[in-house]
Amino acid sequence: VITVTAGSPTTTYGNLAPAVAPSYAGFVNGDTAAMITGTPACTSAAVGLNPLPIGAYTTSCDVSGLSAANYTFKAVSGVLNVYRAPLNVQAASPTITVGQAVPAIGSTITGFVYADSLTSIPTQPVCSTTGGATGATTHTAGSYTTSCSGGVVPNNNYRFVYLTGTLTVKKAVVAVTASTASLTYGHLAPAVTYTYGG
Repeated sequence: VITVTAGSPTTTYGNLAPAVAPSYAGFVNGDTAAMITGTPACTSAAVGLNPLPIGAYTTSCDVSGLSAANYTFKAVSGVLNVYRAPLNVQAASPTITVGQAVPAIGSTITGFVYADSLTSIPTQPVCSTTGGATGATTHTAGSYTTSCSGGVVPNNNYRFVYLTGTLTVKKAVVAVTASTASLTYGHLAPAVTYTYGG
């Protein structure tokens, strides 16, 4: 008996049902699938669905058109799994200078399919940074992680994938201004002083 097993492919919301491929088992004496006459007709319960909802769908192969000397055929079903589509939530990467306030951290969300958009999200993710609370004054230059969490996906057909960013705090620039002086011919140059600003 040759077992013809329908494949178990996977896909995500937003895609059409993928093709189902068969696999064979049960050959003896060195025989292979090359001796089989005919091609099994394989399909899934998801064919024709658009949009294709998340869930599990039976796959199957019709072996009635197959023949091979010394063998019979048995069909075994498989499962097509349709998973939630990923929505990438990219935390923003702002740049500020020491002494400035930490800005509110926003995000960019991509990966929508069909007519879904940012307005389809009932609750937006919340973003923050290790560089301090929004509005706090920064005191130390460096790089700080920005990240997002939470939020509610639309229609349960999506899942959030959170991607971190970087808050860059640059060193403040101190201006050193040399003094301006005047003198008349015959006098020595006066000392030059300086002032700080910035």
